[in-house]
Amino acid sequence: MRQVRTLLSSASARGKSRKTDDNYAPAERRSKWSIWIITLIVAIAVIGATHAAHVDQPLTAIIAGRTPGQAADCLRLKNIRSYRMIKGSAIVYEGLDGYIYVNKPLSGAGLLREGLMIITDSRSGQLCEFDSVRLTDISTGSNAGALVLGKFLPYANITK
Repeated sequence: MRQVRTLLSSASARGKSRKTDDNYAPAERRSKWSIWIITLIVAIAVIGATHAAHVDQPLTAIIAGRTPGQAADCLRLKNIRSYRMIKGSAIVYEGLDGYIYVNKPLSGAGLLREGLMIITDSRSGQLCEFDSVRLTDISTGSNAGALVLGKFLPYANITK
């Protein structure tokens, strides 16, 4: 019995010494890990900003030479001539009045791409902020997701 106690006490003493050794090194490990984590966060932010700038390039080309108006909550369906999707960014509606209306969805913008069409179920005859619209793949007819519309920002041609 005495030998068992001696073995247990020596094992626990070894365990304690390991704990103090382990507690000494983690401060250095934590600082190295925190540097890595901060570096990773900065890299992700830079990549995200670069991607956002790249995604908005087609949109800036579309609105070049136009002046923005005041954002509207709704857009009448009968005033829309056509629309196109800017990949991962926005929907651009062309109005019969010569304006273009840019809608940056509140959610689901990442789903936007070529080859999709928008399916609306509007009983009011207009699209409004917070309306949910379905996306359908043109080639297969399958559901490609849904998104929630944001405000409609009108852009007028600059007349000279």
